[in-house]
Amino acid sequence: MDILEVLRMAFENLKSAKIRSGLTTLGIVIGVAAVIANVAIGSGFQVYLNEQMTEMGTNFVIISARIPGVLGEEELRWLERLPGVEGATPLKSVNAKLTFMSESVTISVVGVSPDYLSVAKVEMMEGDFLNERSRFSAVVGYNIANEYFIREISVGNPIKITFTLPDGSTITKEFRVIGITDKKATIVGGVFNPNNLVIIPVSTLNEIFGEEDYSAIMLSAEKMNIVGDLKDKIDEHLAQKTGVPRSEMGDARKKPYRITTQEEILERVNQMTGTFSNVLISIAAVSLLVGSIGIMNIMLVSVTERTREIGVMKAIGATKGNILFIFLTESSLLSVLGGIIGLSLGILISKAISKWIKISPVISYEWILLGLGVSLAVGIFAGLYPAYKAAQMDPVEALRYE
Repeated sequence: MDILEVLRMAFENLKSAKIRSGLTTLGIVIGVAAVIANVAIGSGFQVYLNEQMTEMGTNFVIISARIPGVLGEEELRWLERLPGVEGATPLKSVNAKLTFMSESVTISVVGVSPDYLSVAKVEMMEGDFLNERSRFSAVVGYNIANEYFIREISVGNPIKITFTLPDGSTITKEFRVIGITDKKATIVGGVFNPNNLVIIPVSTLNEIFGEEDYSAIMLSAEKMNIVGDLKDKIDEHLAQKTGVPRSEMGDARKKPYRITTQEEILERVNQMTGTFSNVLISIAAVSLLVGSIGIMNIMLVSVTERTREIGVMKAIGATKGNILFIFLTESSLLSVLGGIIGLSLGILISKAISKWIKISPVISYEWILLGLGVSLAVGIFAGLYPAYKAAQMDPVEALRYE
């Protein structure tokens, strides 16, 4: 049997019921579009995240205290002397009220040392960063300087920061802005997003709160391949200092501190995005299943409607294999057309979403081929029973069918 002739017949049959064919492929279209859009945006998000984490520095380690008193000046100096450490900065973050002119907003204030600039890979847009002589000086994030108030904050402007102390009382201090950080494209928050921070000396913040310890210490290693060794040395040192038994060294929950590397942060984020992607792909798979049921139903209807036609084909010599091939071709063609439309729609959706969230989609040819392959498989699977039913028809009974 001529394949081209079979394809022509399939097109003609689908064309004769355009609306029915279109509605039948809708499940395939939605399923394939959802998979392609999800994978493109998910892959693009992971690429973007990796780029942002690289901008933050590829070799950083963060030691966070779970209870007060774990991290202080002694630990900072020990870390700075540790072989392989390029730089280290203490971190202490609190929420406070920032007042500029007559406006007030709630912001995050982070206390750091001058090394924060190099360790956290922050660049200055205007002015200078903190130095050893800074006391009541502040560096303001780009967003705070340009978007939080009616009038923009400039270098040299005075700002007032109201802190809430542990006993519930408040204290207001005036700071002079000595610098504004350059805008940094980042999706992470806290100390990794200087756009929304007011940065002051950690010694000043501790003086205000009457404390001496730090919330965290961030350090950068000279090379990426020594980060793991540094983490182990720091863990052993802090465990010994805080009295963590060796039997509990493997249980991070029982330590009064937490050590995090960039690789671990990326791994956690990728796990979360991967889980979310799997949920979306599962939903898309349900759409494909619904689409396959729709194709099966429409092919069964088509077999019933074309019973006499099947009888005529058998009477003039068409074999069971020929009939099977004809109906499988129709169901496969229906599914592949839905797959092509779904691919196109998925690419358009991913590009539209990327403009909204400003993340470039990653459209993989492997996933495009997989989408078409899945569409074809769905068509063959859905058309198998109707095609078999048509092939098994008795030609005499088929010719009698009204």
